[in-house]
Amino acid sequence: MRSFRMAGAGEIGDGREANVVLLPPPSPPTMSKHFREAGKHEHYDARFYGGEVEPALAKKVLLELLGAFGDAVRPLGLAPVLMHGALIGWAWNRRLLPWDRDIDLCVLLDELAALDREAAALDYDRARFVLDVNPNYVDPATRNRHPRETIEENKIDARFVDRATGLYLDVTALRPVPAAGDGEARVATKCPHSYRVADLMPLQASELEGVPVQVLRDVEAVLVQEYGERVLTRRVFRGWRFDEARNAWVEGSELQRLFERLTGGG
Repeated sequence: MRSFRMAGAGEIGDGREANVVLLPPPSPPTMSKHFREAGKHEHYDARFYGGEVEPALAKKVLLELLGAFGDAVRPLGLAPVLMHGALIGWAWNRRLLPWDRDIDLCVLLDELAALDREAAALDYDRARFVLDVNPNYVDPATRNRHPRETIEENKIDARFVDRATGLYLDVTALRPVPAAGDGEARVATKCPHSYRVADLMPLQASELEGVPVQVLRDVEAVLVQEYGERVLTRRVFRGWRFDEARNAWVEGSELQRLFERLTGGG
């Protein structure tokens, strides 16, 4: 702490001095993390986690979550769009990736605000599902998403959770951000992921395993930007391989898994 001499209160001009100790400024308030995860890969909401769910049931629950959420928000005019792993699965074969245990969706910021306002009035099975909008969504703070650096505790803006298993859909808001050097209008999530508006809009109506969804205008451009050039061509990944004849990801052989371990693949 620093201290220095100045005139004391009520003593200005009388020639006497007083020691005044300056305290350091208070720390800015810290946002507490709203959502808590559990499980092997933290793909379960901790409030409802009762153990790992076998893959077939997890896929069934995730698709039911997706359908129920879409039905609930449609009257508000919301158009949640598939992102990240779910979008990769859609791009390969219109299915979920078999190793995924959550689904990521994006909405525009004003759509998220509408969801927050109208959450209590939405029509869905509340005995089975929970819609939870993170009150910190109003804070636009953006930090690096990588665990080796600063983690944004509240990068997820809303979550739709299955009470029985803890599996969930994550929803993040797309916010306007300054244009990059190319002058193109951009939006970004708090993770941050930044996208050209021209790559996102207009959205396209489609399906994921029979469930109605919205997808981006230029899926390939967005996925390559986010995951690299091989995201839609690499046919082996983490012990899985894409079988062209079956149009499906199937578990690879022990030899494949050994090769990936030895070469750092996956």
